[in-house]
Amino acid sequence: MKNRPDLSFPGRLLAPMLITLLFAAPAHASIQEMKVTGAIKPDACQFSLPQGNTADYGTIPVTKLNDTRRSKLTPLKIQFNLQCVAPTRIALRILDNRPDDVIEAYKGIDMSYGIGRLGKKRIGVYYIRVEVKGNDTSGAPLTSLRTGHGRHAWDFGNIAGPQASNTWSTDGQRQPTPVTSVQGLFSIEPVIDNIDQRLTGKAQEVALDGSATVELEYL
Repeated sequence: MKNRPDLSFPGRLLAPMLITLLFAAPAHASIQEMKVTGAIKPDACQFSLPQGNTADYGTIPVTKLNDTRRSKLTPLKIQFNLQCVAPTRIALRILDNRPDDVIEAYKGIDMSYGIGRLGKKRIGVYYIRVEVKGNDTSGAPLTSLRTGHGRHAWDFGNIAGPQASNTWSTDGQRQPTPVTSVQGLFSIEPVIDNIDQRLTGKAQEVALDGSATVELEYL
């Protein structure tokens, strides 16, 4: 017969052991907090601007701008890529870093971004359109969605705004669809306010100084 380790306690020893343990407890037991921590995170997505982050208009002769009405500049494109490790519902938020530079006529319109000043005069605004390329996980082409001011509901459209979000759907739905890969373009469309050439003649140059921050928003 094989020997087995004996893990049992004789009955007569059990009561004395319990008594010993009870008397060994401190008179005033301390209280310790036990925590359960951690984090549940969405699958990671990586956003990049592979060809740079600047729409550079170079030098614009003031004679090409209208001094009695606003002038639209030719749109420039900034490429973006979005890659997710798994199908993810995600949106872009584009925040204005120059909100005080939006000209008065456009204040309160959730589509315009400040582009700089000439002294105290705000020189214009610019718009951003989110032009998407790519398909969802089933291969269906993507359609652009945006939220309006107040961010209450999704609707069709690709114009960004400081208080809006931009995402994508398929099959004519007004609900974001999960994506793993999105390529697209930010179309930058400046509008320069009527600039009095008497003012610009006193300065060497008027700098366009738009700045915005792109955030990923997991839905």
